[in-house]
Amino acid sequence: RLAGDFGRGDPVSIIGPGGPLGLGLIRYTAEEAGHIRGCHSSEIEERLEGVLDDNNGLQPMARETMALAYMAHDKPLMARDLFKQQLVDPAVTSLTRERASIMLQIVGAALVNTAKDTPDAASAETDN
Repeated sequence: RLAGDFGRGDPVSIIGPGGPLGLGLIRYTAEEAGHIRGCHSSEIEERLEGVLDDNNGLQPMARETMALAYMAHDKPLMARDLFKQQLVDPAVTSLTRERASIMLQIVGAALVNTAKDTPDAASAETDN
């Protein structure tokens, strides 16, 4: 369960059935955390889908979270599209825009490395 009102970057306690598990800095507001609470990373897309469609304050964070989930599930092209949206969205903060820029570089490098590892690329290298 979620308790209290907290914002991004606030310290929070993580408590399990047996008691305290740890402390951390939260990446989400209480409202955002409520949308993805208890879900596996593969479920984030489904849970945040409605949030992405709305023009609300949650959209940039939902987009970033979904992009990270896509990366974790080997969908770099979908992640790239969401990070690109972050760069042009006037509602995102400069920090969010900078994170998106960094993540685009990582996704781009991963896509280049994946292309080099394909059988077609390997045969093209041996043909030259």
